[in-house]
Amino acid sequence: MESSNLFPYVLAFLRESGFKKASKAFRKESTVEIGDAKLEATLLDFYKAYLKEEAKSQEPVQEVAETATQDSKGKAKRKREEENGEEVTEESEREPETTKK
Repeated sequence: MESSNLFPYVLAFLRESGFKKASKAFRKESTVEIGDAKLEATLLDFYKAYLKEEAKSQEPVQEVAETATQDSKGKAKRKREEENGEEVTEESEREPETTKK
């Protein structure tokens, strides 16, 4: 899909929102005219669909970000231990466990 495919929707949005000067300038620059044609969707429909998809995709992204943060903390700890001449072991790479009483 090319961005120019969205031009009629942008023009309709500008008109519906009462931006007369902006819609006139946009129509002149883009050479698009929607006339009396009824569009199947609105620019807001596209935006709502985008937000819905964005919300769905955020869950896996957050999990990846948390894993990456944990990995970088482990690397930083190993680097500090190496710089301090400490032995880097698998034990030292693990997060300290809290004891329950």
